[in-house]
Amino acid sequence: MTEDDEGDAEPMSRSEPEREHREFVAVTRSLTTTVENGSFGDRVLAEHMLRVLGAASQILDQHPVDDRGRCVACRHQRNSVWPRRRVPCVVHDTFAYYLKGRCRFLNLRPSGR
Repeated sequence: MTEDDEGDAEPMSRSEPEREHREFVAVTRSLTTTVENGSFGDRVLAEHMLRVLGAASQILDQHPVDDRGRCVACRHQRNSVWPRRRVPCVVHDTFAYYLKGRCRFLNLRPSGR
């Protein structure tokens, strides 16, 4: 945990989602480098990890968040005169749950596996 994590009980600042997104990308890249360098041990497991990390990296690239934790991909698309509902990014909240142990909007629970 870093010093920035101490305020998790406090509401997030407007730039917090963007900072977290950059942190999630950095963690994904760091894990990928660790696996690529052979620090993982089992080769078959390492290959599977690289595939999963590649998928996670691609998903993060497709869901950059704004200062309120929203991304264009997760905004509700409607064909009506009413404005689009502003919803938080599902990907961002999922990464926050699994990497930081909390999420702001979604009702996520461990899968039990």
